Amino acid sequence: MFFHVKFRGFRIWNWLLLLLTVGWMLFIFNNSLQDGVESGQQSKRLLQFLQDLLRSLGFRGELSERVLRKLAHFGEFAILGFLVCVDLWCGGLFSLSDPPPRSIRIASLSVPFCFCIAGIDEFLQCFSKGRAPQFSDMLIDTSGALCATLAFLLLFFILRRVKRRKSGQTQI
Repeated sequence: MFFHVKFRGFRIWNWLLLLLTVGWMLFIFNNSLQDGVESGQQSKRLLQFLQDLLRSLGFRGELSERVLRKLAHFGEFAILGFLVCVDLWCGGLFSLSDPPPRSIRIASLSVPFCFCIAGIDEFLQCFSKGRAPQFSDMLIDTSGALCATLAFLLLFFILRRVKRRKSGQTQI
């Protein structure tokens, strides 16, 4: 099968996941390189779309552009954090058979990694007209990665428990 083809001990599937993660980081960096006017226009278009969607679903009230931008930071890095966890798992750095502390320790590497990427992301804004780096955005980015890492670990341990029950083991 295609996904089991190995290239120097690494399955094609792993390379595709890694490429997806790198592509997502480039998407994040590209958003930071937009100038302030372009970024603001993009936010306003998305805000209008979301407000129309929420109204059609019966929600009242307004979503502010600032809140939307902070949610975008959180969401971009939540996706990145989850992708990094999947890369670490599929790359063989931890498995369903590993003891929980090891799995948690390895998956948690996604958080400082995402913090570093958030720092680069904010630094890139120094070169974009009308934009400025903010440490608070780095913290929002990192909290997104942390939440995604916790969600990944929750799913990982559920999958681990299901696998152990199928094989007749009762330990966590």
